[in-house]
Amino acid sequence: MIAGINRESYSTPINNRKDEPQLRTIQSMLLTLIGTVLLASGFAHAWASWPAMSGERAAKSVSEEIGGGLRMGWYFGSVAFFVLSAIVLQQAIRSWTKKSMCLFLVMSIGNGFLVFAGLGMASRGRAVGYEAFGIIGALTIASAAIPVEKPMDQG
Repeated sequence: MIAGINRESYSTPINNRKDEPQLRTIQSMLLTLIGTVLLASGFAHAWASWPAMSGERAAKSVSEEIGGGLRMGWYFGSVAFFVLSAIVLQQAIRSWTKKSMCLFLVMSIGNGFLVFAGLGMASRGRAVGYEAFGIIGALTIASAAIPVEKPMDQG
């Protein structure tokens, strides 16, 4: 009760929603899909993309010092994919098991992908393929916005 007003009398608790099981399933499936895509992207980024990038670097006669820095940055990106995948998949497990999730983590990952996509498209153009990062970001944010029985933690 706040200032003499009983909020329970005029609000419907979210755990009384009849569509909650379906929403929880959608959220869980989205998070599982996103986590799996991030995991696959990490492997592709590390083991499929770098050899092509390395060959292109060698063909353009980029110095070994610059190439080594590029390689380390590229592998850092792969590690980041793996870490973000682990976080999203952990949140998917929490969603499947009907435990509260950490909204801050999920929203941060989604927003990070959206910002990266926006900056990439602004600086390099749409032809490079930054839309995929934007789609991952939007789906991640959408999964966090689905109302479920247990409230999401803020961090």
